[in-house]
Amino acid sequence: MPPVMTTMPHSNHKKILMIIGLFYPAVGGAERECQKLSKKLQEQGYSVSVLTQYRDALPAYEVIDDIPVYRKLRGWHLYEITYMISVLIFLFRHRKHFDVLCCFGLYLFTAPAILFGRVTGKKVLFRLEGAGELGDFGSISQLALRNVILRCAPWADGIIAISSEIEQKLMSNGFPRRKIHRIPNSVDTTIFFPRSPASRESAPIISYIGRLSREKGPDTLLKAINLLQGRVSHFKVFIVGDGELRPMLQNMVCEYGLKDSIHFTGSVPNVADYYQQSRVVVMPSYSEGMPLVLLEAMACGVPVIASRVGGILDVMGLPDQAAPEPEGYWISERGLLVTPGNEDALAAALYRLLTDQQLQERVSQNALAHIRAGYTLEQVIKNYMGLFTVRNPRQPE
Repeated sequence: MPPVMTTMPHSNHKKILMIIGLFYPAVGGAERECQKLSKKLQEQGYSVSVLTQYRDALPAYEVIDDIPVYRKLRGWHLYEITYMISVLIFLFRHRKHFDVLCCFGLYLFTAPAILFGRVTGKKVLFRLEGAGELGDFGSISQLALRNVILRCAPWADGIIAISSEIEQKLMSNGFPRRKIHRIPNSVDTTIFFPRSPASRESAPIISYIGRLSREKGPDTLLKAINLLQGRVSHFKVFIVGDGELRPMLQNMVCEYGLKDSIHFTGSVPNVADYYQQSRVVVMPSYSEGMPLVLLEAMACGVPVIASRVGGILDVMGLPDQAAPEPEGYWISERGLLVTPGNEDALAAALYRLLTDQQLQERVSQNALAHIRAGYTLEQVIKNYMGLFTVRNPRQPE
C-alpha cells in the first residue's frame, strides 16, 4: 500500500493535487509542464501530489522529483462511467490532504473533480491544452459523456487559457470571462539559455525537436530540406524525438539522398544541447496549444520557423505585414511563419534565415527578450500561486 499524502506544506501555503491523464515517463508538452510546475511549487514550500491514469508496467505509486505520483485512475466495464468513479473514490479518500485541485485538460477527470469541489468546498481549476480539432473540445467530442463534462466545466473556480486562441474558444462556448485566466506555458531559463555563436559548428544545423507524428508535420520539413539541396551547402539536420512516423521519415531520407545530412537521434534526455548548437529550429505543426519547443528555442536565442497555428502567434508575434513575402512565408518580430504543409514556403524561409545573418540576429534577440519578459518559470509560477491563494468564496473562513 502506498503511503497516505503526508507532506506538510509551509503554514501559509496550500496543498495542491495535480490531475493529468498521463505523467512521466510520458513526455508530451502537458506532462512536462505539469512536472515542471509541480517541482517548482514544491521548492516554494507547497505540498504537491499528482493523480494520473494507471498504466501497465508502471507502479501505482512512486515518487518522481520528490513529487508523490498516484496512478489510480482507470475504467473497467462502462469505461467512461467507471473512470469517473475512480476519480471520485480517490478524491474522497484523500480529501483531507489537499486544498486545491488543478486539472491539466478537459477530460473525464475534470467533471468529477469539479463536482467533488462543489460538495467539499475545495477550489478546482483546470487548464486547456489546445483549441483546434486536436485540442480539448475536439478530443472530448468523441466521448459518450461529453455533455456531462461540458455542463460541469463552467462550475470550476478558475479556468487557465495558455493562449489567446484557447481563451476565444472558451468564450465562444459560453464560459464566463471572469473565470478565465491567461497563463502561458513556461521555460526554465536555468536550463535553456544562449551559448556563444563561436561554440557552434561551422556547418549550419537545422533542428526539429518533438514527436514524430502527423500533427507535428515532420514530413513537411523533409520535403523542404529536399528542395533546399543545392542552394545551401554542408548543412546538417537533427530530428530529435521519436514516434510512429519514424520509419516513413527514414524512407523519405533515403529516397531524397539525404542520409549524410539528416540524423535521427531518437528521444534524448537533454535537448538543450540541440537547441544551443542550432542555427534554426523548425516547427511545421498543423496544430499547437503553446509549444514548449518554441519557448525553449527562443530562450536559447535560436531563430524559429513555425506554422501560423495556435499559441505560436501569441509568442512569435503577428507578421510585419498581412501579405506574405513573394516566396510564401511571413516575417514577424520574433521569427518566421509559414502555412502548415507548405514545403515550398518552408524551404524559402529556411534559405532566407540561413543566408541572412542580420535577420537571424534581429529575430533571435527579440525572441530572447520576449521570453525573459514574461515566460520564465519564475514568472509563470507566481501566476499559479496567485490563483491558489485567492480564497474560494464557497469555502468557509
